[in-house]
Amino acid sequence: PDPERFVLKDRPGAAPKPYIRKFQTKDGTLLQCVVHGSPKPEVEWQDSAGNILPAGEPQVSERGGRYDIILKTNVTKTDHYRCVATQEDINHQIYTEIDVDLSGPKVIRVEEDSDVTLPCSLSSKVDIENNIFFWRKDVQKEVFLYEAGNHYNNGRAGQDQQFKGRVSHFPDKLKHGDASIKIRNMKVADSGDYTCDFPRLQPNQLFHIQLVVGDLTEGSGAAPKPYVTILDETKDGRLLQCEVLDASPKPEVEWQDRAGNILPAGEPQASETGGRYDITLNTTVTKTDLYRCVATQEDINHQIYTETFVYIPEPKFINVYIWSDVTLPCSLSTREDIESNRFDWKKDGQKEVFLYEAGNHYNNGRAGQDEQFEGRVSHFPDKLKHGDASIIIRKTKLADSGDYTCAFPRLQPRQIFHIRLVVGFPTGLVVAVSVLVVVVILLYVLYKKGYIKRWYIKLCKKG
Repeated sequence: PDPERFVLKDRPGAAPKPYIRKFQTKDGTLLQCVVHGSPKPEVEWQDSAGNILPAGEPQVSERGGRYDIILKTNVTKTDHYRCVATQEDINHQIYTEIDVDLSGPKVIRVEEDSDVTLPCSLSSKVDIENNIFFWRKDVQKEVFLYEAGNHYNNGRAGQDQQFKGRVSHFPDKLKHGDASIKIRNMKVADSGDYTCDFPRLQPNQLFHIQLVVGDLTEGSGAAPKPYVTILDETKDGRLLQCEVLDASPKPEVEWQDRAGNILPAGEPQASETGGRYDITLNTTVTKTDLYRCVATQEDINHQIYTETFVYIPEPKFINVYIWSDVTLPCSLSTREDIESNRFDWKKDGQKEVFLYEAGNHYNNGRAGQDEQFEGRVSHFPDKLKHGDASIIIRKTKLADSGDYTCAFPRLQPRQIFHIRLVVGFPTGLVVAVSVLVVVVILLYVLYKKGYIKRWYIKLCKKG
């Protein structure tokens, strides 16, 4: 466009910015431009260098002297394209631009029977909760359609039978422009070309993914499913470890929550032997959720993950008065016999309160109990056969307040219980002490000011 040749401002009947849509084809991308205006505008497609592109015959309709024109062109290379509308009679020209990326679709490879997330996110991060987007496979099959809260999982019809009950989106991410979907229980038949389309955005946004489902060739270097374990359970949460073994090229490893948010994690520990990598990544989580460890090898377009559900119960609160005895409950729901097992009570993650192991414990010669609890803690031997590891702490002190854990480290899955103990003074005692303190302070003030002495002298004279 030549800014000196045309006056770029609105005039009666002047064409507004052209409306552009793009469609995937076998040979490239089909671009469609729609223009309205009076007098009849001339419409053409140009590349980034300003070269006019070959296009089909314009489709023209006229009503009341105003024209609607549709012009299509097929492009076969990555470039910046524009549709230009020109009205010579009123010296008006206007255009809309669009980027076309034909570098090839993103390729994702997954194993059969696994789950996969197909990414689709707007770079602008604009809220799409009230917008429309749809996913298709091989151009025709409807995978997932969302329109302002209405979609295939809440009653909308039209989804292809192949994907019914297997596809979901991420509602919490829509406000950030993320239209990614998750397909569960992948089958070889799910392999194909997927598109994510935002038809109402201008310019039209279209994303492409090629999905390959099948067994990963052994020895190819593609990372196997990560190995996930819970290393430790503390008052602050759970320490999760992810191991990705024998992978080449070196994978990127990250932890995610159910919503797909990347979690803060420690520095990855990596070792390499003969060009193949073992990666270990730890993270601490503090709430109940479904977590996944994801391994990605961009160079071979491979991604795989393992999920684990972590339950972190809220601690049970127990309030007691100072110098009283308290029972801290810890009982297995299975009520299995733990007389030959092991359980360990700790305070604030470090102090040893009570350790029992197949009949050996702190009250019959075992060493290691924290001095704070020596001679004050006991268990209930008759209850062990019913899975009850509760303990009693006698003559509680203010210093006994804190977070207690009861752990069964040898059980699978590992069992751990949390209790928060608060030791305080009885309310009546607190009030009485407070009143006494106030009285003493008042008497002291009266004494310092001489009131008590004068009162005493006056009392003696009367006597």
